[in-house]
Parts: sequence; C-alpha cells; structure tokens
Amino acid sequence: MLHVGFIASAANEATQQIIGEFTKRRPGWRVDMRQADWSHPTAGPAGGEADAALLRLPFPGQDAYNVEVLLTEPRRVALPESHRLAASAQIAVADLRDEPFIWTSRSPAPPGAARWRDYWLATDERDGRPVRIGSTSRNSDEWLTAGLGSGGQ
Repeated sequence: MLHVGFIASAANEATQQIIGEFTKRRPGWRVDMRQADWSHPTAGPAGGEADAALLRLPFPGQDAYNVEVLLTEPRRVALPESHRLAASAQIAVADLRDEPFIWTSRSPAPPGAARWRDYWLATDERDGRPVRIGSTSRNSDEWLTAGLGSGGQ
C-alpha cells in the first residue's frame, strides 16, 4: 500500500490520472489518499503519516525532499460572487492589497514556512503594505466557507 498525502484538492483533475498511472505501473499496490490540513504542509511525509504527497510548490521544507514537478498552474484567487472583482477575467495583486485574506490558523514552523506564507499571501507584490487577515481556516473547505461570507481570498 502506498499512502499519499495531499492538501486541498492535490493536483486537481490530474490526481486520478496520477494515481491511475501509478497503479498501472504497480498492479499489486493499492493507494490510500490522506488529506492533511495546512498546519502540515508536507501532507504526511514529514511526520511519517504518508509515503508521498501531492502538493503545490512552494511548501515549507521542500529542499529536504525529492520533489518532482508533475504540472504547473497559475496562482489564483477565490472570491464570492458578490465581490466587486468576481466577474474579472484577470485580477492584479495590486487590486487585492487592501482586501482581507484568509490564512491558516496554525501556521507551520518548519524551515521555509515564511516563504510559503509570503507566496500565498503575495507579500512580495504588496509594495510594503501589510497583509490583512480577515479570517482563519485549517483546510480548503473552511477556507471556501469563510471566503463566501467575508469577502476574503
């Protein structure tokens, strides 16, 4: 059995293809998917709860792991339908600088945690403006639910 950790939706639609390809190459193996919350950014390998993980880069401590990029995607923002920018095809970070963001209530402390937080909160693109945290969450379901009511990202 291969225990695979993931955070949020892992590799989105490609997850099934990745798992299918693995089981085709290793027909005697079964895959056990294990969702982790954002306080465990390796989704299991760091604590021994998973053998491998499907994650988005960057993640804290990634230099200590054998990382293979399976796909790339643009960084996105999630907004409630009622948000003034929700109908926009593209949104510049500058348009979001004063908006409240949703962040994990238990930020990880391993090496690289600041880089992970800074990437997802776009701190390098804020021209020195501090991030405004509107609410906190531990996983993608809480994040989406909080974002629907708070206008947070």
